[in-house]
Amino acid sequence: MAIKLPGQGVPKWHELRDRIGSEKRTSYDGGPAGSAPAHAAKPSLKLAPAGPTSNPDREGKEIAPTPVPPAAATVVLKALVRFPEPGQSARYDEAVIHYGEKRALQMTLRSALAAYDSALRAGAVTEALPAYPVRPGGIRVSRAMTEAGFATAAALLDPLDMMPPATLAGDICRNAIVWFFART
Repeated sequence: MAIKLPGQGVPKWHELRDRIGSEKRTSYDGGPAGSAPAHAAKPSLKLAPAGPTSNPDREGKEIAPTPVPPAAATVVLKALVRFPEPGQSARYDEAVIHYGEKRALQMTLRSALAAYDSALRAGAVTEALPAYPVRPGGIRVSRAMTEAGFATAAALLDPLDMMPPATLAGDICRNAIVWFFART
């Protein structure tokens, strides 16, 4: 199967770049690019003004723009999470049967960490939970959590602020799983 090349009417990439009129243009050799060729047309694309605008609805009334909520600041947890022993949660044991141990732990941790984070921010979790019995092996995970939930969990699990980040992240993940197992 051969690669189909564009026809002669398709401009080269540098011609398209020059038509756009970007302020920082560079050439292949790293030096500044020359001005746009004389035959390059002005772009026909018109950009909308930045910021929210209101649009009239069917009756001619103005509709207020919907404000975009600011994204919550997140912290990324990177940890090794050990496999729980069978019998800790009927739902987890069933997931292991259907999906296998690794995938079941990944799926459980996703739900558990989201629920635990919400509970931390709501003030429902007030103490560190006992660790679950573990089996050999585990998975390395990288999960995001809100900054507020992380701060609350860190205060519960590491009040002296002495734990290494990976250890703290692992304890948060294990507490999330224990908290989730107790509720499912």
